[in-house]
Amino acid sequence: MTISVVIPARNAARTIGRTLESLARDRQLICETILVDDGSDDGTGRVAVEAARGTGVPLRVIAGRFGSAGAARNAGLAALKGRHVLLLDADDEMVPGGLRRLWSTLNADTVARMAVGASVRRTARRPDKIKRPVPFGSDLRQNAQDYLLNKRLPIAVGSALFIAEDGDGLRFPESIGLDEDTCYWAALLARLPTVAISEPVLFYYLDEDRMNERFVTEPRKLLTGIAREMNRLGAFGIDKAALQWRKAWVALRIARQLIMYKEYREAAYILRMAEAHADFRGSWKVNQYKTRIAAGLGLQSIGLRPPDRARKAGASK
Repeated sequence: MTISVVIPARNAARTIGRTLESLARDRQLICETILVDDGSDDGTGRVAVEAARGTGVPLRVIAGRFGSAGAARNAGLAALKGRHVLLLDADDEMVPGGLRRLWSTLNADTVARMAVGASVRRTARRPDKIKRPVPFGSDLRQNAQDYLLNKRLPIAVGSALFIAEDGDGLRFPESIGLDEDTCYWAALLARLPTVAISEPVLFYYLDEDRMNERFVTEPRKLLTGIAREMNRLGAFGIDKAALQWRKAWVALRIARQLIMYKEYREAAYILRMAEAHADFRGSWKVNQYKTRIAAGLGLQSIGLRPPDRARKAGASK
């Protein structure tokens, strides 16, 4: 038994049972499952203990107030004892046999120190989509840069298994709620030879509404925090050009969500950050966003199309 599974959880009583059940088939490989309960008030820890007892999955609970998924994951990483590490979210599930597939592939490769499998993305309003990683090259720095430049699909938490000692000293950013996993995976890719698996190992459940809300909650603070964390990746030999591109691309994503929420003034401010990069300046997408912002501001100037969050706030009073 060699694998430590680290699961951060906050008010996950509704989903944690099926998450742990998805590990049961491969429980012979698991030496511990660490549930980091981040201030839950819905009985997440109790439900998890009951579910683990029923499935035979070895579980220990670390309870506290950590404040973010990144901080909770770091607490689990600091406490693990296994030779291999699987990070898993409390609302996702391993494909039957997925953990063994990761473990077998990693152990069969004489060079690789991390294995990344395909994932099945599930959302409420769209059909399932399989996201397969492309093969990784021998140039570790290039793997990390390609990841940041979107030349590779995102690595879903739960789709990667790596050797614990290789992650020593690496931690998730704790002050940002978006792209913290991107920073972590980029750092690992820059450090570890990685093997890709085309078969799915994970069912990844995406709450699009919750994800979109992260973009528009304190967007300037979010972008500043992400930029700071991206800059730290320079210590892994990642070119500054790739980091600058990633920061501009994130700004474009945030601007898009702000437009969807009709936060046009804030969108215009954030969009300028994207325009600072030559690859985005004058691009079709930036020009489209600028047109939509101008039209939205015009309508708001005559009392039409208020920001969605302002309208919701007014309705809740």
